[in-house]
Amino acid sequence: MKAGEIFALLGHNGAGKSTTIGILTGLFPPTSGSANIMGYSLEHELPAIRRSLGVCPQHDILFDELTAAEHLKIYGRLKGITVSEREFDQMIAGLMDEVGLAPTPPETRAKAYSGGMKRKLSLCIALIGDSRLIFLDECTAGVDPCTAQPHHIAKRS
Repeated sequence: MKAGEIFALLGHNGAGKSTTIGILTGLFPPTSGSANIMGYSLEHELPAIRRSLGVCPQHDILFDELTAAEHLKIYGRLKGITVSEREFDQMIAGLMDEVGLAPTPPETRAKAYSGGMKRKLSLCIALIGDSRLIFLDECTAGVDPCTAQPHHIAKRS
C-alpha cells in the first residue's frame, strides 16, 4: 500500500479480518510469516511502528467514568504526544469537531454516550497524534449513515 491509499479487507464472519488487524498492530503474535509496516519489521521493530499507528478496534476500549477529552489525553500521552497542555486541548477540540463529537458537553462521561458517539470517540483515539497508518475494524458499526461517509476520514490525507 502507498501513502494516502485506503485499503479494505473484505470477507465473511470468521474469515480472519480482525485477527489480521490484531497481528499487524502487535496485539497477537503471528504464527508464521513476516510483515513490514512503514519500512519497519513487525517482528523486530514493533515500538517504532506503534509510534505512527492508530487503531480503532471492533469493540470500544473506553472507560465509563472518563470524558472524551480525558480519554484522548490518556491515549495521546501513551502514544508519546509531548505538546503543551494548551496545544493538546486544541488538538483534542479539533479531533472532536472533525468526527462530530464537538457539540457534546465537555463534562459528559463515556457511559452516557450512545453507541455511535462511543465509536466516534474510538475513532478520535485512533487519529490522535497524526497517525500515519490507521487500522479501522468495523469503525462504522453503530454510527448514523451521514457520519459513516468516508470523507470524514479521507479528508485528513
